[in-house]
Amino acid sequence: MPTSTKYSVASSNHIEEDISPASVGIITPCYNAEAFVEEAIASVDDQTFTDWQHILVNDGSTDQTAAILDACADSDPRRHAVHQTNKGQAVANNRTAAQVADAFDYLLFLDADDTLMPQAVERAVAYLDARPQVGVVHWRFEVVDKSGQPLPGHFKNGWHRRYVPTRFGVRVLPDDAAETPLNAILTHCGMIPSCMLIRQSVFARTDGFNDTALLSDGLKDVDLYIQMALEAPIHRLPATLSRYRVHESQVTSDIQQMDRQYEKLLWRWRRIARGKCADNRRLKEALLFAECRKPTSIRLHAAACEWEKGRYKAATRIWTAAVVRYLWSLLPNRVAAPLYLEMRAHIEQQPAYQRATEQSARGA
Repeated sequence: MPTSTKYSVASSNHIEEDISPASVGIITPCYNAEAFVEEAIASVDDQTFTDWQHILVNDGSTDQTAAILDACADSDPRRHAVHQTNKGQAVANNRTAAQVADAFDYLLFLDADDTLMPQAVERAVAYLDARPQVGVVHWRFEVVDKSGQPLPGHFKNGWHRRYVPTRFGVRVLPDDAAETPLNAILTHCGMIPSCMLIRQSVFARTDGFNDTALLSDGLKDVDLYIQMALEAPIHRLPATLSRYRVHESQVTSDIQQMDRQYEKLLWRWRRIARGKCADNRRLKEALLFAECRKPTSIRLHAAACEWEKGRYKAATRIWTAAVVRYLWSLLPNRVAAPLYLEMRAHIEQQPAYQRATEQSARGA
């Protein structure tokens, strides 16, 4: 538990909020969040675990968000409203976490449009308290619509699957398997900031959320998860403890944009893997799985669809690429991973690839 010293979070208008030390610091960045943020705040109030401080960051909103946050902060001394000019969600999270780095044992980044179920924080704290070697614990979410009604048929409910390699294929980890390995993190496994508790000491060893324009918000999150997985084990509670809201204004509602951004994420980590990453071998093997083994069935299905439409050349090209990448993944990791990264480095130097990357950047 942090000491009794008070900490300050400075707003861009130089107002300072005293933050009392607590076990859990909950940070909620808000941009034009008037429609949903009160529900997020109420879900924190309803927690069975009460040793928390909730920092609400108004990121230059132009609606009534600032007034809502100020009113909520006035009603509970554990809540604090902080105002800054619009810098984006990643900057809001990183800046706030840095300013209160010594105030909390654990951090939870709760999005303004999501909510926590009452036992979420209590169960997560108990899990990490009992396992000091674990850096992060995450859990499943329930998908709801903008009015909070469950959407059991929504495709994002499938995001909870954690894929790992077998000798010749891919399998889904059972729900009671504790550790979420890097392979699963790189291939989307339902991790979102509102559904995880992070040990503050582990977050401090990362660069935080990627605040460059390279990635969209959803993949800035994944970038952080990769960093944390290279620092400490990440585990999952086999329970649904948050509600994830889907609505039109979300960045993650644009699937084609997410695909383009995912390629940028892989490009960034390929470059890191070719350097002097502390856990270079594990990262290379995870990239090989994410790019060669895991997408094989999707690529073969795409080839079949092209063939049915009479696009035989496109089908052949897609099928050939899928088979070649799959064969790469069958080689021993110690051989295939570094060779594959070198091949990708050569491809990335080609003018055609660079033109495609520039077009993707404009399209994103």
